[in-house]
Amino acid sequence: MQSLRERLILLGATGAILSSAAFIGPTEELRTTPYRDIGGVNTWCYGQTVGHAKARYTVQECDADLARTVAMYHKGVMLHMPQEAPESVQAAFTSLAYNVGPRGWLDPRFLVPLREHRWEDACAAISAPWKGKHGVAKGFKATVAGKPVRGLENHRQKEAELCRQDLP
Repeated sequence: MQSLRERLILLGATGAILSSAAFIGPTEELRTTPYRDIGGVNTWCYGQTVGHAKARYTVQECDADLARTVAMYHKGVMLHMPQEAPESVQAAFTSLAYNVGPRGWLDPRFLVPLREHRWEDACAAISAPWKGKHGVAKGFKATVAGKPVRGLENHRQKEAELCRQDLP
């Protein structure tokens, strides 16, 4: 069987979209039947929460949805990021937007260093402490109902590592 990356390439994914989708897929895990995530949100395929779920999906449907959705989030991210941002920075912030929502990542801790081409500072902010209602998480919005969540903290750490991949 082909890898997710190979399947995404066949769907036409390239560059930061391919990098981001190939990162998101294994991180979110493929689920062909809808389930409630840790926050109680109806979720399916690769962590998809937008739209209306059907009873069951094929792998091909989930792959196509991932490629389409990541391309949409990437387009939104690039409205706020210099075009010359390294591919890994674009991919990491696309993943972050996929996880916290298209506007959820719009925060000065990212936007200021991105505009100033301070890629390392923007990457570091992904895994910087985040104060929730019930404690401090190790990563941007790595909380559910205000409580730090280890899985989200790990996810932010991995996004920060992805972000740095193309930096000198």
